[in-house]
Amino acid sequence: NLALGKAAAMGSLCNPLGFAMLRVVVQKREQMALIDLYDQPMLIENPGSVVVCLVGEGENQKVGLIEVFRNTGERINQDTKSYIAGINERQEWEYLLSTLGRMEWELPRGLAPGGEGQPIESAILNLARAEALEEAGLVLANCLVAGRVNWNTTFCAHPKFVVVGRIIDQVEQRPEELEIIGKMRLFSRQEIRELVNRGELTDGLGLAALAVAGIHF
Repeated sequence: NLALGKAAAMGSLCNPLGFAMLRVVVQKREQMALIDLYDQPMLIENPGSVVVCLVGEGENQKVGLIEVFRNTGERINQDTKSYIAGINERQEWEYLLSTLGRMEWELPRGLAPGGEGQPIESAILNLARAEALEEAGLVLANCLVAGRVNWNTTFCAHPKFVVVGRIIDQVEQRPEELEIIGKMRLFSRQEIRELVNRGELTDGLGLAALAVAGIHF
């Protein structure tokens, strides 16, 4: 009788912007006892949305993507057998960190702020419109919740909502002070495929959201 037992919190890091990082113990149930398996980080977030901003139809349809600074980069070596152990043995962590940091193509997204309670779908649609406007400078209409995606079910407890909306206007981008956001561009389906093929669009959350949007459109 294999089951996931109650995860026991060992510590937490809470951020006022809407997420908490827990260190938990994952357990399984064997007969009448819970057996500890391993400990891992777990991310708990406010409800969030990732926004697919569309204009046009069919093969002429385009999607709005933005450049966002992320602490990502290429692997520092090709050691597939013991990548982490090798970095630790050679004390290469500082060097690894020095290689991270670049602009990534992504869909607009965000977490719902705290405030007065409202139905979850209304809150998500309001959030999606606000994020598209602030991060991409895109005014949306006819927004709907197309589905939900979880970028990593090992570490993230809850999925984000995928919102699809039609672009009706473009204005100046006004990202928040804590965000490093570059330009917005409209990409055709073929151009998005080319971004993926060149390794310039690797964000799992965005790629999953595009797939969900494709199912509905």
